[in-house]
Amino acid sequence: MPTGAAIPSLLISACFLLMLLSQPLWLCSASLGKPLYHEEECSALLGFKSSFFSESHCDYGDGIIGSPQKMLSWKVAKEGMAGDCCNWGGVTCDEGDGHVISLDLSGSCLMGIMDSEASIFDLLHLQDLNLAYNWFKRSRVPSAIGRLPRLKWLNLSSSGFSGEVVPATMRFLNLSSLDLSGNPGMNVSSLEVWLQSLNKIEELDLSWVRLHGAIPSSLGNMTNLTMLDLGGNMLSGDIPSSLGNLIRLNRLNLFSNQLAGEIPSFLGSLTNLRTLDLSDNRLSGKIRSTLGNLIRLNELGLRFNQLAGEIPSSLGNLTNLMMLRLSQNGLSGEIPSSFGNLIRLDELDLSSNQLAGKIPSSIRNLTGLTYLDLSSNELSGLLPHSIYQLQNLYSLDLSSNYLTGVARLDLLLELNGIMNVGLSSNAFSSIIFPEANASVTQVESLYLNSLDLKEVPGFLQQQNMLNTLSLSKNDISGCIPQWLLEKALDYLELSFNNIQGTLPMPPSTISFYRISNNRLFGEIPSSICKLQNMLVLDLADNNFTGELPPCFGNFSSHLYALSLRGNNFAGKIPKFNREGCQLSVVDLSANSFEGTLPRSIANCDQLEYVNLGKNKIIDTIPSCLGWFPRLRVLMLHSNMFHGVLKACGNDSCFPNLKVITLSKNNLQGRLTAEYFKNWPEMKYPTPDDEAPPGNLVDMLKMVIIDKGIKREFGKTSGYFALLDLSSNNFIGTIPESIGDNLLKLHTLNLSNNHFSGPIPLSLAKLSRLEALDLSRNKLSGEIPAMLMQVTSLEIFNVSYNNLSGPIPVGNQFSTSEVWETTAALTKFGAQSRAEVELDTGSGVDHSRDRTCRGFDRGGGVGAGVW
Repeated sequence: MPTGAAIPSLLISACFLLMLLSQPLWLCSASLGKPLYHEEECSALLGFKSSFFSESHCDYGDGIIGSPQKMLSWKVAKEGMAGDCCNWGGVTCDEGDGHVISLDLSGSCLMGIMDSEASIFDLLHLQDLNLAYNWFKRSRVPSAIGRLPRLKWLNLSSSGFSGEVVPATMRFLNLSSLDLSGNPGMNVSSLEVWLQSLNKIEELDLSWVRLHGAIPSSLGNMTNLTMLDLGGNMLSGDIPSSLGNLIRLNRLNLFSNQLAGEIPSFLGSLTNLRTLDLSDNRLSGKIRSTLGNLIRLNELGLRFNQLAGEIPSSLGNLTNLMMLRLSQNGLSGEIPSSFGNLIRLDELDLSSNQLAGKIPSSIRNLTGLTYLDLSSNELSGLLPHSIYQLQNLYSLDLSSNYLTGVARLDLLLELNGIMNVGLSSNAFSSIIFPEANASVTQVESLYLNSLDLKEVPGFLQQQNMLNTLSLSKNDISGCIPQWLLEKALDYLELSFNNIQGTLPMPPSTISFYRISNNRLFGEIPSSICKLQNMLVLDLADNNFTGELPPCFGNFSSHLYALSLRGNNFAGKIPKFNREGCQLSVVDLSANSFEGTLPRSIANCDQLEYVNLGKNKIIDTIPSCLGWFPRLRVLMLHSNMFHGVLKACGNDSCFPNLKVITLSKNNLQGRLTAEYFKNWPEMKYPTPDDEAPPGNLVDMLKMVIIDKGIKREFGKTSGYFALLDLSSNNFIGTIPESIGDNLLKLHTLNLSNNHFSGPIPLSLAKLSRLEALDLSRNKLSGEIPAMLMQVTSLEIFNVSYNNLSGPIPVGNQFSTSEVWETTAALTKFGAQSRAEVELDTGSGVDHSRDRTCRGFDRGGGVGAGVW
């Protein structure tokens, strides 16, 4: 019998036992070794799975592939019960109370429209939510996320969210890590308002969303930040000095914006930085020597800016550096010998600068280098033997320098890891190739351009892994060896040689094939249509003849760029593929194509560059050309186009057009004001116009007749804009809408027509105009004095008109040494006929200028791809 004192204890124990027996089955004792879980939370997860998961969703497109493994473990238990979700993939529960506190569903094949009704937002105890690398079909970020008060880590990167993210959605007073990166359709326009509620934030990644404007100085108040990534946006202005308060930062990424000014001095004080990336901006001035204070730095990126001066030797203090990228700037001087201290360096990219002198011998200390790019500089002297001792090199590019002596390619190919080698465009006295049967490394890519090679190097026959080979601008003659054409090449560049014979057919694996500027002849065989992997085909400037095979039009279903310029092709242009056209660049100029322009071109809505000039096309200008959303360059000059120009009937014709040449045709009628009113890309000059466009084909080049001189330029400049309607039969007045709307124009040529009436006053609004030719028309009245406002004008030709009155005096018009006329000023009024031209007389050689100032006094403008 229990004693009286023991009776209360027994009663308490019995009550406690009854209480345990009365608990639901889903609340299990931790002492039994099973985690706690909550049935309603598990049911919410199953509901989320049924709404968004399917194994068929695992290929999102664009190369993004998820894994179904986590979600496949989410299963219903017996009798319709959800079961223990704490053991499901990607789910973490609190060991104390069984609530779901973490969901890692990154790359889990989730797809669908996400809104605030999604059952995942019923998990009110969530602290960590990761939905990255899924596809939520451009949903807005649901405001229900703000109902998760305990959330500390939120990752929605690369998950297909879009639209405006309002501050109310992001009221996370406890949030320490936020990642919204990789959602380019997302617009974060109220960043400064956001920051007010992110007072505990430590990691903030807003890269590749749509941030714009200045970086808020209030970011400097977030002193808990250890990581800040605002790359890939449209941020402008200087880097605010307030960021100097973020002394805990170990990662600062501001790459791919429009930031200007000098590299701020405070960066040298952020001594906890491990990563600093300011690449792809508009930063100018010198690289500050104080960056050498960042001794913990692992990665430094300053490429694609406008930096100048010498590289400070203090960067040699960064002995923890593993990646250094300074390419695409204007850096000069020598490569600091102190770089030999960077013994942990894995990648060194100094390409596309103005570095001179010798390659320092101290480079031998960088034994861990896998990537070395010194191309496109002014380096000279012998290639140091230490280059051949960098045993871990994977990629080496020394192209486009002034290196001399003997290049030992045989020694380079003895490096075990070497895969990519570029030696193009140097002054080597000779190159020693491996013996034909030598045992050397199997490389993937070789660039041997402009090295005066007389034949295809024989050792390549043994290179079975080769997929990229560039041998352009050599002196290779005769026929291409058959063994080369049987390799599984992806990229083959043979342009600017003396290769003869009919077209060498590349292997079926080829995607990039350039054999322009050779001595090839004959017709194009129909077998070329079997090259289904072809993306870029360049056969320009050869002697090909005949008609293109009808199947050639099938190429447009997968071909990205096509150049047949400067041959003797005849017949009609094949129809473009109606099922789908991927063409971005088409250059068929300087041939004898005839007939009409195929209307199936309307299927090619990816077109950016079209040149059909110098052919025998007889047609009207199709209005559908104005619908192409990406078209930047349209050149139809020197054909037999006729009829009147009609607006495309769209609210926004030619939304991206920058260059249009219709000269030397038989176009007629009046130019209506409406034709020029809706060209958005020409209409509003912005500071962004000075940056070259990022989405044109990289190999795109234009040849422009500039002041009577043929000049070749690189990628179409972002701010070059040209309109040439010369040598046609247009009548009536020149529309004022040209000056009112095409404000980005640099060249305007309306010469050799039948325009009458006065010179439009609106042309004075074209503040960027460099060349204006209105000659050989029937214009009357005086030269507007307002044109003196156009101070950028270098060429002004109004000769052979019916103008009268005085020539304006002032600005460019007052520079006496630039007049090119034998007529006295009094004769100008008496005979109404004089040639008035302006030239800056600056002595500047514009042939090296990256701005293409296209102009031709005779009314002709020509251009070509590559």
